[in-house]
Amino acid sequence: MDEQILTDPMVEPKDSVLECLTNLLLFCRIITRKINKYNIMKEVSAAIIIEDGKILLTKRNSSGDLSGYWEFPGGKRENNETIFECLEREIKEELNVSCKALNIFAENIYEYENGTIKLIAIIAKLFSRNIILSAHDEYIWTEISNLLNYKLAPADTHIAKLLLEEHKMGYKVIESIIWDWNGTILNDVDNNINAVNMILQKRNLPVISKEEYRRKIKIPIKQFYNDIGLETNDPETYNLIANDYWEYYNMGYKNNAKINNGIEDILNKLKGNGISNYLLSATQHEELIKQVEDKDMEIYFKDIIGNSNYEVKSKLEKAQELIKNENLKINNTILIGDLINDYELAEELGIKCILYSNGHQEIKMEKGKNIINNFEEIYNYIKLH
Repeated sequence: MDEQILTDPMVEPKDSVLECLTNLLLFCRIITRKINKYNIMKEVSAAIIIEDGKILLTKRNSSGDLSGYWEFPGGKRENNETIFECLEREIKEELNVSCKALNIFAENIYEYENGTIKLIAIIAKLFSRNIILSAHDEYIWTEISNLLNYKLAPADTHIAKLLLEEHKMGYKVIESIIWDWNGTILNDVDNNINAVNMILQKRNLPVISKEEYRRKIKIPIKQFYNDIGLETNDPETYNLIANDYWEYYNMGYKNNAKINNGIEDILNKLKGNGISNYLLSATQHEELIKQVEDKDMEIYFKDIIGNSNYEVKSKLEKAQELIKNENLKINNTILIGDLINDYELAEELGIKCILYSNGHQEIKMEKGKNIINNFEEIYNYIKLH
């Protein structure tokens, strides 16, 4: 640049220099506005509340901003609270019911004319459906597939699209998981086969291979024993077999039964996302408690429920009691097991099932069955954030 232009105020700058300085000034103003915008950006909570397959929307009242628009209920975070605390407070104030904020579903930054917000959508659970509105004109429970049929607040529209996308992909907002123990969480397949073969050898019967075992194992266990040549019709004979089984099983339990790889990390992650884990097993209750405590796994489960006998009916009744006592929502609960009987149990209960293919039973891919080969694949069916 000419030295005279820089030092002599009476000399007019060249057009190109003036244009450059003007553009630089404009750029600085834009950057300043952007910085200020994000510095004063407000965080706003939005509740994703789904019950019985329907999601809650509230309609903004006619006297405020965005009059007549539908939204996910919630509000602005105050300086002295977390976003979870904010949501729980706002729901109490706006709907007159208590809720539990569980985990963040998604976030969206949106610039309105009067300011920029960061909308944080949080999956939440209501403790009551006796809603009394204080800040909205009306509310509605609607199907997720219908969300975009409503005139949604612009910031909420992005969240609705994400919900709709996940709904189409088959993701569900899971609140509770009922886990099977033997063969699912606990890899005791080889230990079980060893115990069965020791029973057979004691009675001079041919042992079975792992492939034959996984092909034939079933519940009720008496039917399996009959299929491999054991006589179970006489109660006394059956009791002797059962006693032998537990003796041989416990002999190898310490060394041959291990927690499946990755399970503890997954249970931790599920728990951290507000999902309640329950353990339901066909194993006798006292024996189940002993096994779980021996592996230091009791900390992961809200309740541990064993069986009083080996009949599917008894496990079904226990599951029904669990759902009733814990007030589990059918649409938000799944069962994870390793036997076709677990799939049938889930059908009886009206809940979804995920089958683990490397447990006790050989599981074949079939249409309509959710099958995983490793536990990381659980996230194909359960979306965490």
